[in-house]
Amino acid sequence: MRKGNRSLYLTALPYTASNHLLPDRTKVFLSITDPDARPKSRTELLVALFHLTPAESRIAMLLAAGEQPPEIAARTRSSYAAVRSHLKSINPSTRR
Repeated sequence: MRKGNRSLYLTALPYTASNHLLPDRTKVFLSITDPDARPKSRTELLVALFHLTPAESRIAMLLAAGEQPPEIAARTRSSYAAVRSHLKSINPSTRR
């Protein structure tokens, strides 16, 4: 819980990458940051905020960067089937 009148930072970034999981429409990534808090890695943030596994969070970051599943499989040295499985877990409509 925050005390006093300390500031938070709000960052809005447009998201333009498109793939079959995220069809073409306006998307925005919002980030609210407490400048006094200990910085966390992007992986830690995705795990904490969206209850992703570390592997799912790495794949989500590569997907957000515009990489396609075959490229993600090669970069992470995973099978294409493993990447697809992680993507199905990440998809909000199929989340546990």
